Amino acid sequence: MDEEINYKILRKIQEIEKNSPILSELKPDFYRVFNEYLLNLNKRLNLEKSSQKKMLIIDEIENTKKIGISIYEHREKKIFLASISKARGGNPDLKNIIQEEKILFDSVYELILNSRKSIIEIENLDDDKEPKVIELKEKSIQENKTWINRMN
Repeated sequence: MDEEINYKILRKIQEIEKNSPILSELKPDFYRVFNEYLLNLNKRLNLEKSSQKKMLIIDEIENTKKIGISIYEHREKKIFLASISKARGGNPDLKNIIQEEKILFDSVYELILNSRKSIIEIENLDDDKEPKVIELKEKSIQENKTWINRMN
């Protein structure tokens, strides 16, 4: 996407993201550019003298925020599902993930792994190798809580 960001492009991105089962391709600096676009709209609003034009800009700002949130939430859901998939041994398609999202993916993936480790341990105690769930360990639970607190 080499075009400058605007409302029309954001709507297009939103539609593509909504209708695609995998992450769509975004420029690596999408979120920065999106925030700059919102900042510029706010500057336009502050400079505008006409109350009628101000109302139009306010509407554009609110709609732009909603679209940005929608794009992020669609991507967020795909990232969470990809994290779950990887934790279960899958190989999710992450070719279009951008840096900020990669941090989220890695964090969620690690949280899932740590949570599994602290909540449920599986041992093969029987000869026929059926897994048996053993009780929770207080130390593991505390480690998981510590890890979650670090994320906040």
